[in-house]
Amino acid sequence: MIRLVLLRQKTRAYERGFQVPHFSIQGDHLHLIVEADAQALRAGISGFAISFARQLNKLLSRRGSVWSDRYHRHDLETPTKIRNVLRYVFQNWKKHSIVKAQGYVDPFSSAGRFDGWSGIIQRVWLDPQPWPTYRLRTWLLEEGWRRAGPLHVDDRPGARR
Repeated sequence: MIRLVLLRQKTRAYERGFQVPHFSIQGDHLHLIVEADAQALRAGISGFAISFARQLNKLLSRRGSVWSDRYHRHDLETPTKIRNVLRYVFQNWKKHSIVKAQGYVDPFSSAGRFDGWSGIIQRVWLDPQPWPTYRLRTWLLEEGWRRAGPLHVDDRPGARR
């Protein structure tokens, strides 16, 4: 259900200077990696949150608040910080999952279309509505993070390789 609502967000017209190139759906929250300039961030997040809540409520035939807390912003300014947040967002599910097989990425994230993995990905799901591939705007997110070392498909958040 959450994935459907999140995927509907990809067709939404966002503020210029705002995009969500990567995400991960957790049990009770979302992880989003956002590229935004200073002016577009507030309006982009606000628009995302309002649209998401309206669509989810409509799908569930309910009313009321969806978000219990505001977003937690972390400005990432170094290759190491970007690499660590990519690993955290893409691999967070492994901290809580019973899946121990190697080579799997989170099917409830944009990890399957991420092109920066080292190691072989065992794709075991089909995504009929994949998250769009964005033209990344920042050097750090496009390639700068690679200076901090590769992301391996079997890494876990917080693990050093």
